[in-house]
Amino acid sequence: MKDIFERLFNGEIYPGEKAVPKTDVYREDLHKLEAANAALNAVLDERQKELLKEMLDCWENVKYHEYVCIYGEGVRFGVELMAQVYHMGRDGPPIPPKKMR
Repeated sequence: MKDIFERLFNGEIYPGEKAVPKTDVYREDLHKLEAANAALNAVLDERQKELLKEMLDCWENVKYHEYVCIYGEGVRFGVELMAQVYHMGRDGPPIPPKKMR
């Protein structure tokens, strides 16, 4: 069985695919987006609909690439943080105690 890092590196797992906001604000914004899309489709001609779809597809692709980059940086940061914390008690500086007021 491959370890989780190898599977993640090879693109076999992508935790972000299952992450969907569960807030009322998200659902409300999603509903507004769907309503705006329906309203635009009702008034645009076919060429305008094609242009709008092309623009939205490009926007989604750009956002996807940004999110992949953000996710990768978050994972990288988390790994570095865990490695530093793991080594702090061995050869790194001690963690200073929290000052009480």
